[in-house]
Amino acid sequence: MQRFLIVGLILTLAGSAGAVEKKRRPAGYGTFHQRLALSTHLGGGFPTGDFSNSSLGNAQAGLVGNMEVEYYFTDYFSLGFDFSTGWFDDEDFSELSSWVNNYQAFGRFVIPTGGSVSPYGKIGLGVSALTYKEELPVGTLYSNSDPGMSLAFGGGMLFRASNLVSVNLGMGYDVLFLDDSEVEDTGFIVGYDPGYFSILFGFSFYLQP
Repeated sequence: MQRFLIVGLILTLAGSAGAVEKKRRPAGYGTFHQRLALSTHLGGGFPTGDFSNSSLGNAQAGLVGNMEVEYYFTDYFSLGFDFSTGWFDDEDFSELSSWVNNYQAFGRFVIPTGGSVSPYGKIGLGVSALTYKEELPVGTLYSNSDPGMSLAFGGGMLFRASNLVSVNLGMGYDVLFLDDSEVEDTGFIVGYDPGYFSILFGFSFYLQP
């Protein structure tokens, strides 16, 4: 009889503790399901291949940033839109620089861990263009390429600081298919497919629609 009383007491205490914990953590705490997320990131971009080739892009490491809006259909999957841009100076001529502008739809796949840290993978597809900037004695000249298709691959970690905010760290690779794209008012083509790696740090804010 004594054993049954002890077991009953333990179960009652465990149930009470669980109820208190449930009250402390509101429903939906730490989840992504049915949440709208707004994110912004900033970091470094590192040109690869022809983009860094001295006879073609000749770009050096630069600054990369983005803004994202996405909707989580489940805790593990979202669809969204990403606008990102990168600023890359010429390796040899300080008056020359290339700006990358990407407009991409993406899917994010979050790996469940049961904790506040969530690894993820991301793939995006969209259109992109290059803007060439040249500082001249009489002013600044901007030339834009025709847009072309682009792909983006990435991954990283979401550190959930609260129900509303996460701190994010990610890495990615973008490639722009602009080899045959014409540069406006010049008669020239880009002549290569710019690509670059990026390391990004930023924040996401989660809203309940």
